[in-house]
Amino acid sequence: AIMKTGALRGIEELAKILKSDPNLCNQLEVLICTKVVPELASPMPALRLSGCRCVAQYLRIKWTNVENERMVATSMLRLLGDPELPVRVQAGCALASLFKNGTQAMLQVIGNVLR
Repeated sequence: AIMKTGALRGIEELAKILKSDPNLCNQLEVLICTKVVPELASPMPALRLSGCRCVAQYLRIKWTNVENERMVATSMLRLLGDPELPVRVQAGCALASLFKNGTQAMLQVIGNVLR
């Protein structure tokens, strides 16, 4: 868990560099969906918290798959009901970022829940 938390933190901290590199920016969606989003369902609260912080840094990437966008939004929404308070707080902060920077598909997922 410590290594995964460190890896997520590294991905989070490198967001500006990774998003600005034209050779890497096309691969960020795969990175987020295969390495970060699964940790949002981890049994370890620290991994859920780190994953939430990390995802919030990558909401403005160029998404190519609408299902991936929906998966991100659904996973973030699910964390609002997390049993751990720090995870719920971070999910709320990340969702605020999603409202501001999320794609139309992400916002539709949230809109459907709010109705």
